[in-house]
Amino acid sequence: MKRLSGRILSLFATAAFSAVMLGGCGESGDRGDSNSGNANDNLTTEKRDPTVTATGWTCGQVAMGGGGFVTGVFSTCEQDVYYARTDVGGAYRWDKSKGKWVTLSNIAGVSWGVDGLAVDPNNAARVFLLTGMGSDATILVSDDYGDTFTKVPTDLIIVHGNGGGRQNGEKIAVDPNDPDVLFAGGRTGGVIKSTDGGMTWSKVEGFKEEFYLGSNAGIASIVFDETTGTDGKATQRIFIAVSRSGKANIFVSENGGKDWSAVSELPNEYNPQRMRFDSNGRLVIAFAAGEGPGTTGEGGGIIRYDPNTKQVEDISPKESIRIGDVVMDPTNPDRMVACTQGVWTYQSGTNNYGDEIYTTEDGGKTWRNITENFTVDNMGTWISGSSIHWAGCLSIDPFNTGKIMIVSGNGIFACDDIFAETPAFYFNVKGLEETVTLDATMGKGSPFLSAVGDYDGFINTSPTEYGTRYNPGIGNNSGIAVAGSDPSVMFRSGKDAYYSEDGGQTWTVTAKPTDASSQGNVTVSADGSRIFWSPSNGGVYYSTDKGATWTKCAGIAAQSYIRGDSINPNYIYAMTASAFYVSSDGGANFKQTLSNFTGTKRFAVSPDKEGVIYNLAAGLQISEDYGQTFTRINNLTSVSSVSAGAGKDENSPNAVYIYGEPEGQPEGLYWSTDGCETWERIDDDLHYYGTAEILVGDANKFGRCYLGTGGLGVAYFEKNFD
Repeated sequence: MKRLSGRILSLFATAAFSAVMLGGCGESGDRGDSNSGNANDNLTTEKRDPTVTATGWTCGQVAMGGGGFVTGVFSTCEQDVYYARTDVGGAYRWDKSKGKWVTLSNIAGVSWGVDGLAVDPNNAARVFLLTGMGSDATILVSDDYGDTFTKVPTDLIIVHGNGGGRQNGEKIAVDPNDPDVLFAGGRTGGVIKSTDGGMTWSKVEGFKEEFYLGSNAGIASIVFDETTGTDGKATQRIFIAVSRSGKANIFVSENGGKDWSAVSELPNEYNPQRMRFDSNGRLVIAFAAGEGPGTTGEGGGIIRYDPNTKQVEDISPKESIRIGDVVMDPTNPDRMVACTQGVWTYQSGTNNYGDEIYTTEDGGKTWRNITENFTVDNMGTWISGSSIHWAGCLSIDPFNTGKIMIVSGNGIFACDDIFAETPAFYFNVKGLEETVTLDATMGKGSPFLSAVGDYDGFINTSPTEYGTRYNPGIGNNSGIAVAGSDPSVMFRSGKDAYYSEDGGQTWTVTAKPTDASSQGNVTVSADGSRIFWSPSNGGVYYSTDKGATWTKCAGIAAQSYIRGDSINPNYIYAMTASAFYVSSDGGANFKQTLSNFTGTKRFAVSPDKEGVIYNLAAGLQISEDYGQTFTRINNLTSVSSVSAGAGKDENSPNAVYIYGEPEGQPEGLYWSTDGCETWERIDDDLHYYGTAEILVGDANKFGRCYLGTGGLGVAYFEKNFD
């Protein structure tokens, strides 16, 4: 943002107040009667232990360490209570007793796309999530720190937790004087209001359609001027920012949201990102070119605006710089921290390129770019060498005003003394898992192997301890395989393919079957002598020389899901969109054995029994003769995923895991230990991780399975036998 000429000082004293309350939090009170809008669907969850299902299974997320875009992080009026929201992985709360983040979103019917989060400024237990993925909004209301939620759907606005500008915010806000009053904004539909604690909503008619037309991201931020209300009486002055530029983009109401007008004193050259009040009653606004993240264009800055005197100050760290957020010390407004949004500068602490972080202790007269002098502790994760980037939100701790948290495209970074000579950051993501699972597998004697979007995948010897990321990294890994009888041999695919002979400690890039080969599915013969790749451009290929050369398999032309028999290296199995194929000569030739179904499915092979296959076709079908014939399991109404794991002992049947619907039972995650004669529920509606296709039974531990998700990483379930 081009600097305004000179610095304009406030001409009048303003009433002091704090945007972040330092006192104790009050208890949540009774809700008012519904006054207008659509009624909620009356679905409120019961109290739950987030780590144990009703059926006696321990559950959690496999420890990888962050991995996804955290779009907001929030301190509260209660010490050590923080919240975070993500684009596709739901919301989290910091649990001090466990020293980790805990997910609030593994409940059936709760969207993992969170477009806004609000906490009652006077009661940290009251939290509101604005959720949806390019759909009608659902507001999730909690009075107990997110342990339980009431779902309140509304068709008045459209929201998108993974849309452009998703790090802007917040699109939902609680009135600090009357916590039953909330405002929320959409990407379309404008602004809605609740006067009964979020139970019902009505459209804010005074906020005209012309105010937000031309915006790609809709409403960007909503804030209340606390000084214009009193305890129990609604705040009268409210500011709303719209994510657009070149026309008015910040609007104000002086009568509690009835009437609105543009704040003409403010510049509109760039998109507003976030707004906050300092303790002197001044509105501080971060601007950047575009809505972010990933939008291009130079320019932006920081504007400080006094709504009483109408005075405007440009306090940008430098001219024309993209700013994502600014936070102020609630006890000293001259101490501020700012971060850029989408600026790629060399960071000394990460040895990579990412956003800049600035501090000031004189109210913005001078700024220090700490990006040039900070350290980062990876806290035992894979993050070393990855930058702090897409930094669109900061949080300052009101109980320790030197402590800040900053969001990033890969997690949350924290610093306990941001104003130190050399600020020390650490990767604060324990328990916060937000990867998208693209493949996963496990063999007898092998660790658990995952393939994930953006960050390759991990080798986990324990679900509760951080795994090792594949190196070299190639971004998206779509396929991962391990030899059934030799766990030292592994193979993975992405834009390139890599082969390992030492259990994933080192990887060697292979040649490609065709110039266009990439992604797709992979497998390895049981003895590791042959590797197979069915790339996204079609066909199945095998190599006997560790990927130096490739031969196209005969008898199968389409892109396929492929698996090797775990015991016999001669047998390789494949599934196309309409048929099942078997090779008995090490993959040289395939023959169709089952057809007349649609959709490529992930079938499973037994980890320790030769020739046993579990196939999804017209339900669940099992073969015990290398896929030559199949027998249908008739006690299942529907099945969407299947896997086989270790049995109780070597003489027992495999544990078979499904996501499906046994006859007379609700859809969910089940297992069978008696050859699919009976099924026992594993998950429940309060421990829900989605209907993911990627299901892996633990090949080495009886009573453990893994479920790949579309935003909560990999969930695991382990039977408590005590």
